[in-house]
Amino acid sequence: MGATGSGVTRRLINFPLGIGESPVWDEQSGVLWFVDIVAPRLYRFDAETGDVTFFEMPALIGSIALTSDRRILVALRTGVHLFDPETQEMTFLVNPEPDVASNRLNDGKVGPDGAFWIGSMHMARPFQSTGALYRVTADGEATRIVGDIAVSNGLAWSPDGRTMYHADSAKGWVKTYMEGQGETLMQQGSAWTQPPRIKHLILDYSDDVELLEVILPAEFKTVELAS
Repeated sequence: MGATGSGVTRRLINFPLGIGESPVWDEQSGVLWFVDIVAPRLYRFDAETGDVTFFEMPALIGSIALTSDRRILVALRTGVHLFDPETQEMTFLVNPEPDVASNRLNDGKVGPDGAFWIGSMHMARPFQSTGALYRVTADGEATRIVGDIAVSNGLAWSPDGRTMYHADSAKGWVKTYMEGQGETLMQQGSAWTQPPRIKHLILDYSDDVELLEVILPAEFKTVELAS
């Protein structure tokens, strides 16, 4: 256990992860869901008891999302599926890239519109720009939003839902898609702010092409971009 600023950092699991990703907090159940991409496993951590349950996945798992019927939306290399933790039944929803064998699905999140936004990535190094970003609806319709991506990552939205942030970890950029303002490219040294007075500054990219950023208080009340 160690202190970080005014907060406390505490280790919650006692086993290593190959590539731990996609933490999603379930407020209703009081559990944290997350994945080990390469295991491949879906994990459930009970915050009250400390118990960890895992579910083996049939293919590499990139990310997850919660649904209203308590099933878990899982983004596997074979496509987007609905997984029932109680019965362990897996129901296929859609594969946005059925003919791109070099890719797998990576980071994904539910957006303010209720759709599952999921990106794909090239699996071999050097990374090629074969990936894309998709919008998947509850009925399984997948719409390709943007292509020419190597490692789709870092999806996030501003609190008002009007701005989406999207990164390509391999190329070293973050793009913002702001309502009425189009697309803006940000690279190392760029910064953006969003209410309530939170500033994000891109510092660098790690050896495994993950975005490194710092988040600190700022005085801006509206989104501001600087290159």
